Amino acid sequence: EVTEVTAHAQDVNQLHRELLRHDGGTQDYRAVRDGIRRMGGKRGGRIVCLISDGESGDQDKLRATLVEARHQGIVVLALGIEGRSITEVYGPRWAVDLGDVGQVYGTLAGLLERQYRRG
Repeated sequence: EVTEVTAHAQDVNQLHRELLRHDGGTQDYRAVRDGIRRMGGKRGGRIVCLISDGESGDQDKLRATLVEARHQGIVVLALGIEGRSITEVYGPRWAVDLGDVGQVYGTLAGLLERQYRRG
């Protein structure tokens, strides 16, 4: 299990470097797509949570990836921190714009609670 955790951590670090490597904003669609790929074939409530400054490098690819997630029954929750409005792309039902990073935990807990109450 230690090997799996280490390999996963390395994958996440590599993905993080790739997401930040491009000019013109974060390639957040790639992070969402990676989350979808990792959940493939799993059952039950599946949620990808993204924390972003809202500076998406390619909103068209992000929107297409969000549609793909919904078709697979995966909910994508997005928290925007001190940047452009994240609710414009992700929608107000699944996204919240925060004033600062200190609000992440409480806001995420509220979004998850709302999601699971809906069933």
